[in-house]
Parts: sequence; structure tokens; C-alpha cells
Amino acid sequence: MQNFGFLGAPITLDECGFYIAHNRADGSLNSLFCLRYADDNWLLYQLKHQLATADTDEAIFWKILGDGIHDALESMPTSELQQWLHRPELQDPAMQNPVGGWQVLRNLRFGFGKFTSADTTLTSSYALLRFRDGQMLGPILIEKTDDPAIIALGQLGF
Repeated sequence: MQNFGFLGAPITLDECGFYIAHNRADGSLNSLFCLRYADDNWLLYQLKHQLATADTDEAIFWKILGDGIHDALESMPTSELQQWLHRPELQDPAMQNPVGGWQVLRNLRFGFGKFTSADTTLTSSYALLRFRDGQMLGPILIEKTDDPAIIALGQLGF
């Protein structure tokens, strides 16, 4: 069994793709996210739905998750990993006392986290992270999807 220590396995191009967040109450699809690597930058998007108004048509589009100035995601320093990510709510509930570690890419407002278990029989877990006023808000557990219908929906606008 390989021990990745606190830092976990790196986020690689294999992580690029579509991720879903489920509604905790009923398990339905709540949000669709996309992690992309383009022009030497990691970028995180969320699929948005805009209702029609008197001035605009209904639309589905990808919105980059950032602050509009520094949208690219960068590696989170180890000191921040220690501060934010050793929290029980980020642990996979299927595992008891998980051993492994996190890698995180983040900008000022959002982040993408990957938890790699030291138990190589378990798959990686992922989280969408949100930051406001220097604080990390509750993480949103997300999972990578290979569902063709969701991928087809996700490819709109790319």
C-alpha cells in the first residue's frame, strides 16, 4: 500500500472532465462542473441556466468560477492544505479513518480538490471548494461522471 502522506497524488490531465454534485435530500443532479486545462491554465466552470426575460432569451452556458480577474487555478500551498483540508466533512463517508491526502487547485474564490486514499483499492474523491473573505466555506463533494447524456449536455458551449 502506497502512502501519499498529507499531500496526496497530484491532479493530472486525467482529472479533466465533467463532475456532478448531487442534492443531499433526494440524490438528484444539483450542479454540473467542468475542470479543463487550456492555454497552460487550469480552469473550473459551472453549467448555468438563465431563464428568459423581456430582454433576453433562455440560455444554458458555462460560467467560469473565479473572480473575473484571476480565474486560473493554482496549486494550494501546503500550509493552506493543512489549515483547510484536514476536516472531517471532506472525508469520504464510505471510509472510516481514511489515510491519504489532498491536492488542491484554487483561485481566490473557488477550488478543485482531489483526495487520494492510501488504500489503492479505493478511487479518488473530489470536492468543489469555495472561499469568501479569507475563509473556506463548506466543501461540496462532487464526482466525475462518464454518463453520456451528462457529457453531451456538458459539451454545450465548449
